[in-house]
Amino acid sequence: MLPKKRRETYIRVSQIMELPLKEATNYSGSQAGRHVGERYVIAGTLLEETSGTDKNTDGTDKNILVFYADIDNEPKHRVVIATDALDNDQKIFISRHCWLNTADYSTSMCHGDVYISVQHEPMGHFITYELDGAAFTKSNAAGVLRLLSKYR
Repeated sequence: MLPKKRRETYIRVSQIMELPLKEATNYSGSQAGRHVGERYVIAGTLLEETSGTDKNTDGTDKNILVFYADIDNEPKHRVVIATDALDNDQKIFISRHCWLNTADYSTSMCHGDVYISVQHEPMGHFITYELDGAAFTKSNAAGVLRLLSKYR
């Protein structure tokens, strides 16, 4: 699931707090606009997938991912990432291969370098993080559950 843009153009950061968007909602025309087009890569785990109330331009439900960085020890240091920039095959991969469902909760099996960019969302009203791609490593269920148990 590598990004379509050259990986060398992404700035490596280690913590969520190093990313530029600090507010949950960033409106177009705000100070967040100066970061549009910036690209970052950060090692971490996709934490969950949710369907938003909005629709994609093709009429399907808009999926939103929650991501946290490996180095961040606080569960409050998460970031929401939109999937509008992904092609259909990439979205299907995430839906089919990233989520481990247990009796108590579902959690992610997708861990590795995550490539994100700051973009205008398709309707142009907000500035968001977009998932451009990822280089996931192999995971095992026990290891992922142990890693994420501190966040539940």
